[in-house]
Amino acid sequence: MSKITGASRVVAYLPSLRTFLHRLRATTKTPSRLAPTLLTETPAFVVPTLNTAAQGRMGRIQAHQVSDALEEDEAMARLGLQPGLILPGATGLVIEETEKDEGLAEDEEADSSVRETSTSLVSSENVECCLQECPSFLHDELMLLFPDVSLSVGELRILTLCERTHHDMTGWSHLIEEEREDLLGHFIDSAKEICSRLISEGYWADFIDPSSGRAFYGPYTPHTFYETDERFRYLGFDILDLGCCKCITHPSWGSHTFVGTIFTSAPVNAPPLELILKL
Repeated sequence: MSKITGASRVVAYLPSLRTFLHRLRATTKTPSRLAPTLLTETPAFVVPTLNTAAQGRMGRIQAHQVSDALEEDEAMARLGLQPGLILPGATGLVIEETEKDEGLAEDEEADSSVRETSTSLVSSENVECCLQECPSFLHDELMLLFPDVSLSVGELRILTLCERTHHDMTGWSHLIEEEREDLLGHFIDSAKEICSRLISEGYWADFIDPSSGRAFYGPYTPHTFYETDERFRYLGFDILDLGCCKCITHPSWGSHTFVGTIFTSAPVNAPPLELILKL
């Protein structure tokens, strides 16, 4: 489901980031079984190399990707389909069955309190994808995150992927930490896929690594944009000050929220964004 909430703000909803990633890969002409491969050369841009911090995290991200690929193959086998088969136009069935089975397995392994929390969050709208034009008064500040890119006011657009979490992110526990690690891996996988598609269409795109607050592909810069940055208030979120720390909150989901951010020069009617937002 998608809706236009303003002249420069479009919002769409999906069940989960994992579903989001499966749908993107299901429409890729040359899909990858593990990780999307960014094109090294495009009509207008050359994809930069990963910064040192990003390279150091690739081992952990690879583990997420291997796990997702194996789960996908197992789901295809349960449905009597060849593992790795891409089904454009029919991926909804495969994705829904996969997540249903995963949900049952998780419920059987979780304790009663986690089951109750998970059940209360069962919804077809657990991920909010919002594309909006960067506010003009934030343009110069946010462009400092990408020192090798030059865009005029009105050309920078921000895509936020916000997922509702099982746990309240104002607290800390091993379960909360594990959920954040999972969501971090799923966001990075999805953001890489989205940026790859946008760059292949001739647009510029990069995303902020939530663990460092810096551009994933861009050169190092001292400027950061963590999810608790006060500037998120101008993108539809609020920042809760807990005294010892801060937490980003969603208008509907409160502090049960994980937010990832992608920046691009692509307009809302760019084919990859039309697919993402299901316009």
